[in-house]
Amino acid sequence: MKRQAIRRLRARVSAQVLKEYDIRKRRYGASSVVAIEGDICTGCQVHLSLKTQRQARYRVIECEHCGRLIYNPSRCQRLCIEIDVPTSDVTSPTTGEAMYAY
Repeated sequence: MKRQAIRRLRARVSAQVLKEYDIRKRRYGASSVVAIEGDICTGCQVHLSLKTQRQARYRVIECEHCGRLIYNPSRCQRLCIEIDVPTSDVTSPTTGEAMYAY
């Protein structure tokens, strides 16, 4: 079930984002894509600039400090619903919590 969800997501993500993800996956493993909580990257626990926070409202971007891909979880949840991927199918391998993709 999770493999099918991953295949469906990968089919809907741009080739550039997949390339960036695959590069970071080798470096960071399960924490290659992390959420923003407030104004903090949950990967490196460092405050993000206002510019980075604004950019993350609309797309997956690179953390200016650690290089992980960061995303806005509230925006991702809406998009996950729009592309018809059950949020329960996409979970964080480290925490087991729901994880959403653009």
